[in-house]
Amino acid sequence: MLHGTGAVTGAGGTGALSIPADAGPATAARARAEYLAGLREVLREHLG
Repeated sequence: MLHGTGAVTGAGGTGALSIPADAGPATAARARAEYLAGLREVLREHLG
């Protein structure tokens, strides 16, 4: 599903990623934190 958006192949078919490779760990940590915050919010809304 993401392939058509260029998310897998990179920008312009060059294979380049949208962020530098050394930013990957920080980006992953931020994505996990944002996901968990959203999950907690949804659970709080639906389960009290």
